[in-house]
Amino acid sequence: MQILVLLLLASVMLADQGMSSLVDPTSGYGWLVPLIAFGPPAVCVVIEYFVVKRTLQLATSGFVSSVRRASLRLRILQWVVVGATTVSLLGLGWLELIRHVTGNLIILDELLGILPALFLLAMLWRVQWPLERLLRESVLVRRLDQGLPIHPVPTPGGYVIGQFRTHLLVILIPALMILALVESADLVTRTVFSGTEASSLSGWIAGAAGVFGLVLTPFAIAWAIGARSLSDGTMRRAMELVLRDAGVRVRDILVWPTGGSILNGAVIGLLPRTRFVLLTDGLLELLSLDQIRAVMAHETGHLRYRHLPWTAVLLVVLIVGYGQLAEWIVNPIFQAMVTSSANPEKLHSTLEVVGVVVVLGLCFLTFGAVSRRFELQADAAAACDLTFRNRSEDASSAAGVVSEHAVELMSSALGMVATINGLDPNRHTWRHGSIRWRQRRLKEIVGQPIQALPIDVQVRLIKASTLLLLGVFALIWIGQSMDLLP
Repeated sequence: MQILVLLLLASVMLADQGMSSLVDPTSGYGWLVPLIAFGPPAVCVVIEYFVVKRTLQLATSGFVSSVRRASLRLRILQWVVVGATTVSLLGLGWLELIRHVTGNLIILDELLGILPALFLLAMLWRVQWPLERLLRESVLVRRLDQGLPIHPVPTPGGYVIGQFRTHLLVILIPALMILALVESADLVTRTVFSGTEASSLSGWIAGAAGVFGLVLTPFAIAWAIGARSLSDGTMRRAMELVLRDAGVRVRDILVWPTGGSILNGAVIGLLPRTRFVLLTDGLLELLSLDQIRAVMAHETGHLRYRHLPWTAVLLVVLIVGYGQLAEWIVNPIFQAMVTSSANPEKLHSTLEVVGVVVVLGLCFLTFGAVSRRFELQADAAAACDLTFRNRSEDASSAAGVVSEHAVELMSSALGMVATINGLDPNRHTWRHGSIRWRQRRLKEIVGQPIQALPIDVQVRLIKASTLLLLGVFALIWIGQSMDLLP
């Protein structure tokens, strides 16, 4: 789901930067743009409604397989919904049409731009709610039989809101908040100052507003998902010990309420005073203390190796690098074709759209590959931490190698997360890979020296390459600003 939200945000931001559309949305055919944004996905939602209704009538003994098929359909339809909005924003001038009616308002026009996707995603969740309700009722009975904590089955509206908070707001809230602050700062700058002074100060003030928004982001996310501080007790003290042993500081450890339906952990915030560790209620309720320690050690691994700031730097390098490469390729093609083109403006728009799609695709593939290496390093860090923590019972710690028991513990935590979340362990995901793949990579480090793990070497090479490319792009920018380079 993360990739879909990021795709929506990237599309609306590219449209905001004035990316040319393939058609003029303010012409007499402008009414087709919202029709394309809403129409095909809306038809899919209606069809899914009747499919779910029929499934409920027929699914008795085959209920589990019906739920799995519904989950697959949901993922496909989510791509259809986001794809239609993306095409409308980048190819058909949806944002331009909105601004033609409302003007360039702070954040409101961008929100209206992604509204078709948000509304239709909510409708998809609502349509599939009857199947989800049956699933949750069966889980409720099983929890009662096992003596586990139970959570009330939400109302249809409560379920949709919960899905929004869990899957969308975690990314949308910080992104839109930063965008709103940047746009507000730019507006204030151009109102207070004028001419060249406004142009020279605008970038710096907008940048400062963006940094300020980044600092506030963790608080906004915690508020949006309704997170609360983990109460004092054995569990909190155990988690604080993991953080202290790793030399990592956070503002607080928070419980992420999901009605017990999701097992996950996360870290938000770059600075220690604005950084939170999130652990879902389902994780705390269903995993053993050792398995929760493994999850916590994985999250502290991300912090110890500073994966979050490196991710931000990598994203900048990828966008700038692939963008510059695309410009070097597209410009000669345009110059070669423009003389024989009947409509140079449309040719330029088409090449621009193709270039952006290629750049986004390359960024997607490269960023995902690096993110998966970061996940492997965090898994390995957790195994090393667990090896050290069980040093009194395992000779591997004294020998300075990763113990088999620690790897089995981390692998079992990954397996439990997959099982209870209803995830196929062989299903590959963009940023994390598959659970089975990560478990295999963990087994490969059993008996290897803790101070010389292969994944640590790989990540160091990735970081060094990122810094080298950043330096090269800085030199190119300096050369272009001084008219030394074209």
